[in-house]
Amino acid sequence: MIDWSWQLLTDEECRALRRLSVLRGGFDLEAAAAVAGAGLPLLAGLVDQSLVAVGEDSRYDMHELLRQYAAERLAADPAEESETRRRHAEYYAALLRAPAEALVGGGPSLDAEVENLRGATDWLLGYADPARLDAHLVRLWPWYRRRGWFRETQAVLTAALERDGVPVGVQAYWHRLLGEACMQLGEVRRARQHFEWTLALLGSSTPASTLGWLDVLASQVLQRRLRPGGVLEPREERRARAGERAATCWQMVEACWVLEDWPARLPLALFGLNQAERARRLDLAARNQIFVGMVAGAAGVHGFARRQVQAAIRAADRAGDPVTICWTQVMGGLHWLGVGDWATLDARAPTALAAGAGARLHHLTDQVVLISAVCRYLTGRFGEAAAMAADARAAGRDRHDPVVHLWGVLVLMESRLCMNPSDPAATEWLEEAVQLTRQNVASIDVVRAYAAAARFHLAGGRLADAWRATRTAADLAGPEPSFAPYTLEAHAGIPEISLALLEQDQDAGVDPAELRATAASGLRRLRRYARSFPMARPRALVCLGWSQWLQDRQGAAHRAWTRAIREAERLAMPWELANAHHELGRHLATGERSPLDLDRTEHLDRTRSTFEALGCRTDPTARDTSA
Repeated sequence: MIDWSWQLLTDEECRALRRLSVLRGGFDLEAAAAVAGAGLPLLAGLVDQSLVAVGEDSRYDMHELLRQYAAERLAADPAEESETRRRHAEYYAALLRAPAEALVGGGPSLDAEVENLRGATDWLLGYADPARLDAHLVRLWPWYRRRGWFRETQAVLTAALERDGVPVGVQAYWHRLLGEACMQLGEVRRARQHFEWTLALLGSSTPASTLGWLDVLASQVLQRRLRPGGVLEPREERRARAGERAATCWQMVEACWVLEDWPARLPLALFGLNQAERARRLDLAARNQIFVGMVAGAAGVHGFARRQVQAAIRAADRAGDPVTICWTQVMGGLHWLGVGDWATLDARAPTALAAGAGARLHHLTDQVVLISAVCRYLTGRFGEAAAMAADARAAGRDRHDPVVHLWGVLVLMESRLCMNPSDPAATEWLEEAVQLTRQNVASIDVVRAYAAAARFHLAGGRLADAWRATRTAADLAGPEPSFAPYTLEAHAGIPEISLALLEQDQDAGVDPAELRATAASGLRRLRRYARSFPMARPRALVCLGWSQWLQDRQGAAHRAWTRAIREAERLAMPWELANAHHELGRHLATGERSPLDLDRTEHLDRTRSTFEALGCRTDPTARDTSA
């Protein structure tokens, strides 16, 4: 039947149908003209003959059987097929916006052209020269990122890298994009590998040892001392390579952070900053410099860290780039969390959220949301924190982003358990968190999950379960603290639960000596953490006082709890303040007054009123309140 109908067509109509067969998922008049040379009169004639259909949206389409028949006819003339597919690829590739335009948002929707864009990409992967293919991928990547199509990104870039004759600089760029796609999917080790390949292709192989990273650090510090502000590379090609190194470094530092590879972070950030200055890339300088500040803050050098963060924020504001604005908010937010600068974090978050949402930077935007949620949690705004975390949890789950998903579950759980340690919903959250911890996530986040489980079991009187979760958390945590300022509960939970079990002096199926050793090592880890991050000092002092009380050092315990109260007041952390009053008050004898000249009742009254104002259970730790 199709053969018979085809015989009745004019040569012009046959040629048009053959060429229209390369179009997928429908097409508009402009595409028909550009790809098949079919103008409106010719298309109207084909519509009249029911060979082409036109919808209410003015888009045309062919019946699939006719399209397949026409495609066979086109394939019979390889020269015509090649030319038609070339025109198809060039037309649809040109619809993609330049990267800078794509980040701004807006522009025409290409939702109806998904299949045609895929077809264009397939042809370019197979037949375009490397320069033409690279130009396409430069535009395709922002579109894929906006849609969250990171698996498809991986497939396309992997196929591109299998091509022969691709220049080294182009290979380096494609590996960097592959690394970023892996980061978005939570495949952090694969991401780091691609970033390392990028730097190696650009002549900057990464060290394999801590000593090697120390050499890199020394050389980058010396370079900054000898040439403050950097030296502009004189040649465009060298500036481009410096910019590509800088673009790789800030993302590789993030991968190292998640993988807890501490020796690599500062050398990479400084190298990236120096390379960005050589390329005169303000946006990349901001992204790397913010990491320098973050690492310095984790090392306890808060004055230097503050100056680096402020400089990076100013650079990000001048650059005006959505990725840079979001990234500096995430890293700056971590710094502000650590030092307790809640006002700055809250004030800058809306700008970053607007920039990220406009550019559809889903992963970065969710990180901004989660850092803001942690800020609210640390300052006693638990309802807001839980709502924000629940939104991020849903977004991470829908995008199959295990890092965001787990963070969302953990912040939700930590916030709700502060309000009610026996919250029955915690059972579901814990099961969800355990499933996520089996993926490529930071080990400190696994510790957070087990610390939350221990707190939940303790509140429910399941002492043996609480101890098992605590011991697992302690084994995973190791002797040294994490340098992530959003992990207070991971550090505080281990000594707190251990001390609670020691104080209750009930059979939890554990050797008391092992319990005391776990409490002591957990307290040492928490106090080191608090030296890096002042916001942890109230909790560290509370645990210190508790430990001293159990050692019959009542005077030292009272002084530690008093210091905890003063630190919590200074940092404007109301839950920590109430918790410190709770510990000091419940350990005072009747008629005894604290160093603050308050008696037991006055301390406990302040505890209750603050917890009630925060929407928390009056006794949030589910501990016996008798002296």
